[in-house]
Amino acid sequence: MDFSRDPITSFLAGRSILITGATGFLGKVLLEKIIRSTPDVGTIFLLVRPKRKLSAAERVATMLEESRAFTRLREAYGEAWKGKVVAIGGDVGEAGLGMSAADRARVVRECEVVLHLAATVDFNAPIKKAFRLNVGGLRGVLEVCAEIEAQREGRLAVFVHVSTCYVNALHYSGNGAAAADARVTETIEPLSFDYVALEERLRAMSEEEARTATPALLAELGGWPNTYTLSKRVAEELLERDPAARRLPIVVVRPSIICAALREPMPGWVDSLIGPSGLILAAWLGAVHVYKVDPGAIFDLIPVDYVSNAILVAAWSRASRGRLSVRDEERGLSASGCVVAICSSVSNPVTFNKLQVLQAMILEFEEWQSPKRVAPCYGEFVVDPLEFAVKDMVLHTLPALLVDAALLVTGRTPFVLKSKFAVDSQMVNILRFFTEHEWRFDATRMEEMLAAVPPAHRDAFACDARLIQWDVLFLTMGVGMKQFLLNEWASPMEAWEAGKAGRTQRSVLPRSIMSRL
Repeated sequence: MDFSRDPITSFLAGRSILITGATGFLGKVLLEKIIRSTPDVGTIFLLVRPKRKLSAAERVATMLEESRAFTRLREAYGEAWKGKVVAIGGDVGEAGLGMSAADRARVVRECEVVLHLAATVDFNAPIKKAFRLNVGGLRGVLEVCAEIEAQREGRLAVFVHVSTCYVNALHYSGNGAAAADARVTETIEPLSFDYVALEERLRAMSEEEARTATPALLAELGGWPNTYTLSKRVAEELLERDPAARRLPIVVVRPSIICAALREPMPGWVDSLIGPSGLILAAWLGAVHVYKVDPGAIFDLIPVDYVSNAILVAAWSRASRGRLSVRDEERGLSASGCVVAICSSVSNPVTFNKLQVLQAMILEFEEWQSPKRVAPCYGEFVVDPLEFAVKDMVLHTLPALLVDAALLVTGRTPFVLKSKFAVDSQMVNILRFFTEHEWRFDATRMEEMLAAVPPAHRDAFACDARLIQWDVLFLTMGVGMKQFLLNEWASPMEAWEAGKAGRTQRSVLPRSIMSRL
């Protein structure tokens, strides 16, 4: 892929960058893309928390050496590219981001671009932890940005805060044609509560008191589904209201549900049960057969490489605008005028039913099914609560009881029913709010930003959801799960061979899709 010389890499060339959250799923993809697309980028500082007796430097070295996200870089450039990356020990949950004075001084002295990805994405994280990391972490990064700017006005080229479309979780639109115009806009709407008072309430509580009060708090504040969406929404309010943030060159990037990579760093790359991967994998392994989902509802997916590219396009676009003027501030144009959604629900909608059909198509072929499966593989979406309850009992609970009974008879420890309840608790129930409601997120600003990129360079930073071919994406996700999560295929070529092995007319569609990967 030819990156020379597009405006995005021209903007990054020679500039040093601070990235938080670089060890996460999205962070790895973003880091790999920056290095591969811009070999003359300056130093890339990664704020990383020491973990399991490993220092920040050791964690980063292990990631760069072992993660398959960096395979292309290792094969193309050997070890040389690793010199661009510098690990900074710290923790977004601590005061001052947990950085040493020397590290902080170097970051402030050298960095011109700040990309803030770090957050807890645990939907049900304890509320004090969610606020400490998602709100307090942002506050700490803003302080660093202010110090960079204090050296010289205009020193900070851009600050990108990665949020989520689901800060508007309460603005769901329902299903059907009647809701077609009920779009969620790229703005920061006023909160219905005082976030400063809420933070003060939480600080006054012990961890246990806050944990006990969480359900009532979520209901009191408007019916938030979890601590993740609430804390990310409060973080955006901080950007909008904090006086220190108002003159910084900020852009907020809101992805919807992030899934496996479409193309970069490799087709189907995924290293965790991110987004829908856990639910799809559970069906592929025969662990789950029925989900409470409206098949006609829109499922707003976006590949991780599209999000990574959108971050870089948004950073370049926002930096090109320069500072907000005093007149802009008087008009109220602050962070809310710099929100960019990267999503598909309006520009290229796909329904759960489409996902179900494609998954069933793939699972028809024995060559695609996992040898690790515990039961026949299929998944069904059901909207009626009574029908779901009956099918859940027949297809999940009763078989689990029978297997556990057989284990008891043979003198072994039963575990299947417990595992079933764990899947319900950790995946199905946590995601139910998002599978039972529908949102239509407007992405006009992202499309406008991308339109400013010269046409010859848009493919190098692909992030136009209108161009996603869903059959290609879903099959690519399947290849990725078998290759990267189940470790059953060494490469997409094995998927191609498995598709050819079908030898039936029904295998034509998978083979035709594979030819486009």
